[in-house]
Amino acid sequence: MKTHSNKKPHVLFVIMHDFGPRYGCYGDGFAVTPTLDGIAEHGVRFAGHYANYPLCGPARANLFTGYRPEYTKRFNNKPFFERFRTEMGEGFKTLPQWFKDHGYRSLGTGFIFHDKPDAPSWSEPYVPQKLPDDLPEWSVPYQDSCPNIYRNEASLRQIRDRAEDFRRRNNDHDGTMTLAELRQCRGPAFEVGSGDDNSYYDGVAAGQAVRWIEEHDPDTPLFCGVGFTATHLPFNVPKKYWDLYDRDTLEPAVFDQSPEGTPEWAEGDSEPVQYYTINGYSLPWKADREQSIDLKHGHYAALSYVDAQIGKIQEALRKKGMLDDTIIVVTSDHGFHDSEHGYWGKHNCWDRSFHIPLLMSIPGREGLVFEGLSEHVDVFPTLCSTAGLDIPGYCQGEDLTTYVYDGEYAGREAVFGMRKPMWHDRLQEYEHCRSVRTSQYRLNTYYADSGVILYRELFDYQADPEERVNIAKDNAALIGHLEALYVQEVFNGNQE
Repeated sequence: MKTHSNKKPHVLFVIMHDFGPRYGCYGDGFAVTPTLDGIAEHGVRFAGHYANYPLCGPARANLFTGYRPEYTKRFNNKPFFERFRTEMGEGFKTLPQWFKDHGYRSLGTGFIFHDKPDAPSWSEPYVPQKLPDDLPEWSVPYQDSCPNIYRNEASLRQIRDRAEDFRRRNNDHDGTMTLAELRQCRGPAFEVGSGDDNSYYDGVAAGQAVRWIEEHDPDTPLFCGVGFTATHLPFNVPKKYWDLYDRDTLEPAVFDQSPEGTPEWAEGDSEPVQYYTINGYSLPWKADREQSIDLKHGHYAALSYVDAQIGKIQEALRKKGMLDDTIIVVTSDHGFHDSEHGYWGKHNCWDRSFHIPLLMSIPGREGLVFEGLSEHVDVFPTLCSTAGLDIPGYCQGEDLTTYVYDGEYAGREAVFGMRKPMWHDRLQEYEHCRSVRTSQYRLNTYYADSGVILYRELFDYQADPEERVNIAKDNAALIGHLEALYVQEVFNGNQE
């Protein structure tokens, strides 16, 4: 058992949306993240952590099952866990379910699995996001389809205007709108809210976690999962978090072009298009300078809002006398481009789509930085080992506690990811992409339905950290080595 005592530690597991390693503790000079920076100071910061898939649902499946995307076969955001549990049989448990079956009171609130409530994972009914009762009734269908709610009159007016415009353009419509149609009726890309923290989903989720902690018996080990959504577009948070930042100091990324020679279909659809236009993803769109600054301001404000909510939960643990006995895990589902390559989103296989933060505050281990490579499938076994639990035999990741406790583990030679185009991808020229990341290189190999390789891109981050130049044509031997690593690690050496 690797914990600091024979008592099982509590676990606070926090997952947020669409955010890369941009906390203050990751060296970001703009981010106002005192809670997250404190967690890093009193724990372990993983510098080279990567998602296995650049989309919410699939990435969370990898994180909470311990399986790679090639095995979960979750490539979209449709309901997954019930189907996968049935396929895997009784021996399979999700991460919170594994803790529940080892004596933990397992609770979840907010937005964790990107799925239907998964009853077997929780000791008590899951508490999902819920639309507040005071929203205008007419707005509920449009609000329910959006990751974050709108509160301001101007935002609601934009939704109403777009909905009325949709009806005028589709006067023979039967009234039941698809997700693609609802995307034509979005509010703005951000909202500077006039309300308090509980005006939006994440304040409510944090409040639920605080109440659970306040009434919890500390002698029973607690697994508390909390999912925050504010860092997903649209960036809607209270004004006080916007006021933490001086807009005049924010700038778009220096390099705002695609890598040299990149085909348009590899770039992906820029996510803010569905808020700035009524075209959904059907037409190309690129943020201008002012839009990029607005979006960056909103993304940082959302991060600070989430940071404050985590702080409230941490304070509840302290008041209850549980903080010193709690492992805190903070991560994101996947990464995000905040104007790098002139792009906003994660719908491609460039590095920013995969690179994410991972913090673990572990009793007795303070101020550590793991510079090696790690990936989402490593979190399940590592957390089990840190808490003193057996690791399920089906976990495909590595236990990183050798580093956490001994400082000896150097990390993986490579981490692995993949992507398939989504239903809304405007250009669907490839069937899937396999991505390999070492400390120096990333190789993306794009395949057609037939298995024929359509395109390769290879980036050298020591020479080219901004992914300006694709060097694939001059490095056949290196490409062969990296592709062999993928087959060996993901398919156990059997070519798929």
